[in-house]
Amino acid sequence: MKAAISRWCREPIDDDIATDAVNDSVEKLWLAIATANMSALLGGPVQNVSFSAGDERKTIVSIADPVAAPTLSQAAGGTLAAHTLFAAYTLVTESGSETLPSPTASLAVLLNNLGSVAPPAFVQGAIGWNLYAATADGTRLALQNGGPLDFAASWQEPPEGVVSAPDLASPPTMNGTADDIVCVNVLEVQNPDNTWTRWEGADLQGLTMSRAERMIAPNSTYAPYFYDVVNGSTFEVRPALGGNAIPRYFYTKKPRRLRFNQAPIPLQRYSGSTEAVRDYAIAKVKMGLEEFEAAQGWMANAAALQAQILSTVNLMNRNKVRRITPFMY
Repeated sequence: MKAAISRWCREPIDDDIATDAVNDSVEKLWLAIATANMSALLGGPVQNVSFSAGDERKTIVSIADPVAAPTLSQAAGGTLAAHTLFAAYTLVTESGSETLPSPTASLAVLLNNLGSVAPPAFVQGAIGWNLYAATADGTRLALQNGGPLDFAASWQEPPEGVVSAPDLASPPTMNGTADDIVCVNVLEVQNPDNTWTRWEGADLQGLTMSRAERMIAPNSTYAPYFYDVVNGSTFEVRPALGGNAIPRYFYTKKPRRLRFNQAPIPLQRYSGSTEAVRDYAIAKVKMGLEEFEAAQGWMANAAALQAQILSTVNLMNRNKVRRITPFMY
């Protein structure tokens, strides 16, 4: 997409400017579609979160933390002394958010050998993985790659060995993959008779939540509970659960802001969406170059494509439509 923008502008465009323009374009199109059709596009997947008796808070995520340690090996190469390689990995999204690191694995690497870490299995929602490594027990693991590693490629220890500079990133201390969750719309718990109890959200500073803080939690799933989402990724439940529960939740989802070149452009479900994102991004770039007339022309192109997409969304929502919806793949 950034290469296409540069070609259409007939001049090189700074990488960070092109990235911002694309992200602004995606968010503009997403907001327009969201306004036209909240349910069809933005109903996020059903997920589960487990509350034990007495729990009040649980972190929600889009990608679960890895539980398997990486597989390490070695091969002849380089001139390094014998050393021990310690390694763990995280799963990475298109915005750069990560899971917590996997368990750490270690391997005694022989003289004149280099270590290697096999890629983890592909996980839906991740575009790659980050490798954190060290060569001394007790030394903090440090990020070894610049961009996400491909799920089809192993990480190879460089001839100069693992980089342990103090300014390299450490593994994350929390799972940040809930950055595509706007809000949790519905929280439901299944009862022993297979019916569902619907939980209602409540503002933490509101009267409902204040009263719920003074309630005694029963052991029954039939009892009313109230929830809110704190800091975008943590369920706060009142009163504290009196028994175990695994509620299902539905959330409104938005596109993450793209950070890496290999990140796919979202919203491709609708024909013309890629062109709309491109044209709006070019308009933003032209504005930055003070080419205002050109910017207006590209903005008009983007607006026409967006109107076509919204027409498709509205047509999909008509109950009496009994024919193939146009402009859909």
